[in-house]
Amino acid sequence: DALLSVSEQYLANVKLESEEINKAVARACVDVHLSITKANELFYSELRRKYYITPKSYLDLINMYVQLLAEKREEYSVSRDRLVNGLNKLTQTNEVVDTMKEELNKLQPILKEKSESTTKLIAQVEKEKEEAEKVKKVVSAEAAEVDKSTAETQAIKDDAQKDLDQALPALEGATKALNALNKGDITEIKGFKNPPPLVGMTMEVVCILLQQKADWDSAKKVLSDIQFINKLIGYDKDNIPEKVIKQ
Repeated sequence: DALLSVSEQYLANVKLESEEINKAVARACVDVHLSITKANELFYSELRRKYYITPKSYLDLINMYVQLLAEKREEYSVSRDRLVNGLNKLTQTNEVVDTMKEELNKLQPILKEKSESTTKLIAQVEKEKEEAEKVKKVVSAEAAEVDKSTAETQAIKDDAQKDLDQALPALEGATKALNALNKGDITEIKGFKNPPPLVGMTMEVVCILLQQKADWDSAKKVLSDIQFINKLIGYDKDNIPEKVIKQ
């Protein structure tokens, strides 16, 4: 009874499921202690070895039970909290998934419309790409034609420059001769009934440039003009009429 009283007193502050369980645990502590005592006596009788069972051993048994109970309750509490948290997470996840499913269902018509629009846009882009390729071919052909024309123009320019380079010395010589021409020279030329071939050819060209008949009579009239020399000096050689050039 003393052992039972001690265990009940120690277990009084331990909260179990009911008072009956507290009493049952208290009696179990007594039974364990008594069984150890009997086992100790048997151990001594057989092996002649003494193992001392003291009141402190009994208290240690009770304290060990209380401590082990507290540890197991703590482990249980942690496991329970983990389980509850896991269940809460699963519940929240399911709610999120349900919400996403609902939103996805609402978006299906929009996604379908966007998909159709994208398909049409791709088709339009492909069509415009084909048109662009056609335009590119036309532009390339025109560019080739322009390059060809440019090359031909450059060739004409080079040829004209060559002719100009050859004509410039003659032009400079003619300009010097014109500047040296005086009234006496003109009178002498007019006095020819049949001018020398070189003089006749020169005056024929002068008449053509002044848009007169290309014969000797017209040449003498041109020579009789008191402004003849000034007309030749001031002649706009850079803007000769096309019909004059063709003659």
